[in-house]
Amino acid sequence: METAYLTNKHALLSGGGSMLQDNYYSVLNSTSSLVETTYNYENLIALPSVQFGSSTSFQIQNFNFIGRLMLHVRLPQLLANMYLARGWGYAIINNISWTMGSSSTSQITLQGDSILQLAMAQIPDPEKRDEVLQLAGEEYLTPPAAPFGEDVPFIDAYILLPTPFSTWCDKLPYDSNLLSQPVSINIQFNGSASIYGGIGGPRPTQFVLAEVLVHSGELSNKALSLRSKMVADPSLISPYPFTHTQNFITPSFSGVKGSTTLQGCSVQLTSFTNSDITGIIMWCVADSSKSPLNNNTPNPYNLEEMSNILVTYNGRNIFNIPYKAYKFLGMLGDQGPSYFDHSIVDAGNNGIIPSDPKKCYPIYLDFARLRATCMLNGTQHMFNTMRLSNQSLYVRFNTPLDAVQYRLYCTYCYNGCIETQNGISSVYID
Repeated sequence: METAYLTNKHALLSGGGSMLQDNYYSVLNSTSSLVETTYNYENLIALPSVQFGSSTSFQIQNFNFIGRLMLHVRLPQLLANMYLARGWGYAIINNISWTMGSSSTSQITLQGDSILQLAMAQIPDPEKRDEVLQLAGEEYLTPPAAPFGEDVPFIDAYILLPTPFSTWCDKLPYDSNLLSQPVSINIQFNGSASIYGGIGGPRPTQFVLAEVLVHSGELSNKALSLRSKMVADPSLISPYPFTHTQNFITPSFSGVKGSTTLQGCSVQLTSFTNSDITGIIMWCVADSSKSPLNNNTPNPYNLEEMSNILVTYNGRNIFNIPYKAYKFLGMLGDQGPSYFDHSIVDAGNNGIIPSDPKKCYPIYLDFARLRATCMLNGTQHMFNTMRLSNQSLYVRFNTPLDAVQYRLYCTYCYNGCIETQNGISSVYID
């Protein structure tokens, strides 16, 4: 294998590779799709339940390519002294789970903050992250008013539902025609206390509407699907690689400033899957931001700026990040700056309440050479990294304040693959 990379002769730059005419398009520098496939957004599915705190499921029929899934929810109009923080659409979702048709694998679930963490990790541009958070539910400190001559704006949120085929990345869709049963998606919603603040009357108990828009692609000639070959030979397997993600939340801990004790906070990360771990996304949020008292407004994504991060594995330092250098490290390579712009609603439960702009920085511990929350450059490349099954990582760091109760919210990223054979899917985390 080494002979492909090592040589005992000097490189001859004037004769490197083959000569290519790059002044005109030709078969060597342009491509076209082999099979005629047309994509659209014709499939809009109303969710069976619109109640807060409920669990609701929908199915995607197995006859087209399926790609991105957009959840659209609408809240009732606000009353006076009722408030919402930016990104409330993500905060109202407890978890999302999926099953690929008839499957030998149990339902796969992604919970809590990991839904937003994965979105932020898949988007390299901070301006786009900012827009994603605003479209996931803008903040409201007063009931919305109608612009002159127009209708009162709706209180809407748009969220990309994370599945192997629904990502912010440029990723190939999944051919559901290979399955013998529809794809099933389940969404569990949180209660109203997860998003509403203020004392402005009884809080709503349900959405005005909740629906999912499906991006799908149809073959002009369905005989060109791999299904016909797989039906003829049931031993054939179609692989579909993806990034598998797992949620982990630490117990509550007391904050320690750097001036009090350097790296005075110490938490343990556990529950790793026996698979190549390609990265960990994490952020620190005060318990009072997630679940405030006295009808204050929840700010569930009010990220605290950690500092002096040291991550150890079996007593060995594997990440030793001085002060706040993760802001620098997070934008190396093709990544833009790692923050997203946020707006934090101040304490208070009635009257005029201000909000404060804030740059929030997720922290990325990349075990792969490049960030691996997407298939690399649209390919099926998977990085080969270490496994942490039955092991623990210890994270030591400082928080901005002493004696405040915080938690770390983490997302573990692994290599995964869906294998479809004879109409049955199997999920492998490897």
